[in-house]
Amino acid sequence: MKKEELKILFIGADRYSLIVLEKLIVDNFTVAGVLVPELIGRDQKLKASCYHLYDFAKRKGLKILEFKKMSHNFWEDLRRLDTNIAVLTSFGKILPADFISLFKFGVVNVHPSLLPKYRGPSPVQEAIINGDKVSGVTIIQLNNNLDSGDIIYQKEVKIGSKETQQELSKKLFRIGADILSKILIPYCEGRIKLKKQDEKLACHTKIIKREDGLIDFNQDAQEIYNKWRAYYPWPGIFFYINLNGCQKRVKIIEIEKLVKRKESSNTLKPGLNVLHGKLVLVAKKGVLFLKKVQIEGKKVISSDSFLQGYSRMLKN
Repeated sequence: MKKEELKILFIGADRYSLIVLEKLIVDNFTVAGVLVPELIGRDQKLKASCYHLYDFAKRKGLKILEFKKMSHNFWEDLRRLDTNIAVLTSFGKILPADFISLFKFGVVNVHPSLLPKYRGPSPVQEAIINGDKVSGVTIIQLNNNLDSGDIIYQKEVKIGSKETQQELSKKLFRIGADILSKILIPYCEGRIKLKKQDEKLACHTKIIKREDGLIDFNQDAQEIYNKWRAYYPWPGIFFYINLNGCQKRVKIIEIEKLVKRKESSNTLKPGLNVLHGKLVLVAKKGVLFLKKVQIEGKKVISSDSFLQGYSRMLKN
């Protein structure tokens, strides 16, 4: 089979999807159209997370379809594209069986975890929060159950000790894009033996909400640090302080370094404090040195600026 015999419908919803789409285009696969979640506004663009994918598809002259409006016109437009395979990444919606059945070679999904571990919407964040040393990429044959399709290919990838979810996601999708480009033809030719997922090992991740970023100072510093890595840049991690009688959210933008509690004064109580002239978070075990923070309703400031303006709060 030659590349030109494949006509791909690409399905995605964020900038990580764009990594895979760009690779397919660069490697001369025929992408006939792009399916996005939902167009909004008068200019029919997407919400911010999807904009880069939408803009790239538009500049390339690709037909753009909208998932929300699966009307008669949608199905007619899809049939006119005459695609025989779909590639899906980071879509966040379960596709109906009648949609999947339209493609001769089915729907192939690039997923950033070692399935069946971490199915669902936040596999990268979950791996980092749990302190995993290894993650990976799994390419599966999509079915109408969440991330449970047969495995086409799987590759382990080490997680750096300081990698944020943004950095790790980019790395995983670049690796996934490279793998996908190499295995699409052999897969469609039936030269790859598929592997069933072990349902006994399956675990699911949740939809992350803003409030999930709240810090518990009774956790170890490493756990809080992992949470910052997992939730950077969104939703971020935060705590509350009392400013002039009002409770204000303080978001941690950047953590400078991590040290063990025994290197600090054991007299410091868990929470926000000052150590060696620096703004710190004292955890149950360990201390986090903060570099940049953002008080609710204010601009991002350095820890030095915070201390200049609010040091009186930290005095015992």
